[in-house]
Amino acid sequence: MNEKHKPAYVLNVTHLEITYYHSLSDKKIKSIVKTFSNIIHLDFKKSISFGDKSLFIIVESYPNLKYINLWDVQITDKENCYDIQEFHFAETHWITDKSISCILNSYLNLQKLDIAFNHGDIKDASILMEKCFNIEYFDFSEVMFLQNDALIIAIIKRSLNLRHLD
Repeated sequence: MNEKHKPAYVLNVTHLEITYYHSLSDKKIKSIVKTFSNIIHLDFKKSISFGDKSLFIIVESYPNLKYINLWDVQITDKENCYDIQEFHFAETHWITDKSISCILNSYLNLQKLDIAFNHGDIKDASILMEKCFNIEYFDFSEVMFLQNDALIIAIIKRSLNLRHLD
């Protein structure tokens, strides 16, 4: 496809799913961003081989991005997406206190947080209790650090909009 002559349908695409793709390089991400300029919903579930640099390109290129799924994509830095409402960070395996802090501090409009099946290094989950007021959907299935009943109760009490908890 020539960048000067994009098909008409490309200009109208707002939802893009690239799942289970195992050679999604930073170069390909740049090409996607140039080709599809109006994306608000982006799903990279189980797509690998691109890094943190690509995430920054995505964030800078899609200021209206409302949904991003980075389920098991092996990116380590997911901050600076200010308008994200849904964040799927499931099965990334290496979530940390810093990751949770960055997510909750960066995504002020976050309504759905999925950190299921993460087994990273969480020493302090207090940021969850401080920042998850707007969360409506929270999935932390099998997250080892949240096996503490008192912490779970505290999160529920602080999350006034919570509609789904798993």
